[in-house]
Amino acid sequence: MRALTLIAFVPFALGQLDMLNLDCTNYPGPCNNDCYAAMEELPASGEDLGADFCSQTLNYNGPDGQSNSRRRAAGCVSPSPCGNGKLPTQSSDENTCDEYPYASTVEGGSGSILRCTSDDENSAEGSDLSAFFNSVCGYEPCTFEITFGNPGGGSTPYCLDGGGANDGYQYQYQGNGNYQLYNRDSNVTNEGRWGLHQPDPAHYFPPHLRREFLLEDGSRTVLSTRDQTTSYQNATFHTVRNGTVIKHRAVKELLGSAKSPELQHPALRASKRAVQFAS
Repeated sequence: MRALTLIAFVPFALGQLDMLNLDCTNYPGPCNNDCYAAMEELPASGEDLGADFCSQTLNYNGPDGQSNSRRRAAGCVSPSPCGNGKLPTQSSDENTCDEYPYASTVEGGSGSILRCTSDDENSAEGSDLSAFFNSVCGYEPCTFEITFGNPGGGSTPYCLDGGGANDGYQYQYQGNGNYQLYNRDSNVTNEGRWGLHQPDPAHYFPPHLRREFLLEDGSRTVLSTRDQTTSYQNATFHTVRNGTVIKHRAVKELLGSAKSPELQHPALRASKRAVQFAS
């Protein structure tokens, strides 16, 4: 009989890392874009990240004055490509350009993933980011991770299972990089073009491997990281509600049938369906 070598995942204790828990019910469009970038595009650890890298750990560098230039490099410019026919949209109210990684972080800029969203949702996510940078970071440089709170409460299919495919509304800017400053907060591009993002199937993160946690307030959140071993026992999850940042700890990690149905292992979902048919 051939001997088997068993490899155990030993939990790694997480240091003091702040988690920004996005409430996807408040801005499902931007949240869906973030999830596409994190779950469909992020290369596995150790690969050549290149220009398409969408990081799950973000670095805010304070008000460094680079947000506008990173937003231009990402392709979210003025006039908005979502309102002038450059990017097709699902509905007429999706008239603003959302980018991930965020232009307010060091990781933002060229290679970011774009999606057209409504102005209200885009502004709501931006307000939550500003509240987090103010209350938690003190507008000073800080490192944080994002998590996706209540991913089943809105139209955010990529947070649960987008299937690894582009739904026809995820873009990247493919311009020549020549930009002309329009005014302080509004910029135009010369000879810019936007193209549908082409996801690499090898970068798809299967739903059953996505880690889901129950927080102290009874809500659920899904990590953006692909790390399978780190313990989040000491992590602080920050949720912004009505402009106020609220701190929560994780009660427990949800496993097996305790996870949201979309995040359960396919074999477990299949066995449940078999039981239903048998009854």
